[in-house]
Amino acid sequence: MMSTYIYASSAISTQNNLIGETVFDSLVSIEKNKDLIEPNYGEYIKPMVIRRMSKATKMAVTCAFSCLKVVGNEPLDAIIIGTGLGAITDTEKFLNVSISSKDKMLSPTAFIQSGHNSIAGQIALLIKNDCYNMTHVQQGLSFEHALLDAILNLSEGKKNVLVGGVDEKTPLLGALATRFQLDADIQNQLSEGSAFFVMGPKKNKAITRIKAVCIMSFTNADKAIESFLKNNGLSFDDVQKGFLGNNMSTNKLSQLPIDTLVYTDYSGRHFSSSAYGVYLASEYLGYNKSTKFALVINVAANNKLGLTLIESV
Repeated sequence: MMSTYIYASSAISTQNNLIGETVFDSLVSIEKNKDLIEPNYGEYIKPMVIRRMSKATKMAVTCAFSCLKVVGNEPLDAIIIGTGLGAITDTEKFLNVSISSKDKMLSPTAFIQSGHNSIAGQIALLIKNDCYNMTHVQQGLSFEHALLDAILNLSEGKKNVLVGGVDEKTPLLGALATRFQLDADIQNQLSEGSAFFVMGPKKNKAITRIKAVCIMSFTNADKAIESFLKNNGLSFDDVQKGFLGNNMSTNKLSQLPIDTLVYTDYSGRHFSSSAYGVYLASEYLGYNKSTKFALVINVAANNKLGLTLIESV
């Protein structure tokens, strides 16, 4: 796999850990619907622009700008985002206006802002970037697809790639969760958040390295993970820390032979929560230099698995 290094990372979540914070000093587990801890968006986005943005867009733009500041605002060769629901608030607004308008002419603004790719597009517009711009929408595996796309872009010679995952929560999602009688654990941890990274091929600028990414179906998750590690020349004994996400799944893994932190107990559950898992894993390796490998395990659905192996540098 193409050497892919993380140069900078930033996250907005239910934890108080936007860039510059020592996240593991203040992690608080979620028992029931903990609110997002939002930064002062005005420090990153002009007030006239903020008022037209959905929460998902504000989170994504703020995380993106935070990362770019770390790397000295170097030009980006690609902007790649994974999101399960995109700007769902704007989508709801557009649909409500469409229903209430009774076939009258509608403003195109609501439609444009409701697109899943509007978030990546807004970032590109604000930094005046006209390079590769892609949004991946594969439900709970959206971020892993974005990561794979970033790796392919770097293998083609690109130098700086912005990769992120973002999803927002609306009251409608809670109502739908109740209507479809989702598991109580899922309903209590429904959440939102954003995590972004600047990645590239140079080791000397890196915090950590993405060694491998894999998306698979499984019948036995433990064996699937063991096979993934073996394909990368490792075993469970080589991985010192695991970061497990029970995203929108009630599937329970058996006890893995790895010291494991369940990141969805801290980020909550949303389609792109695995981006926060990668953020935590990278931060952990950055602060624990004696740890060589960390594995992010995203149980996206009852038979779908996303695996990201991260290495210290």
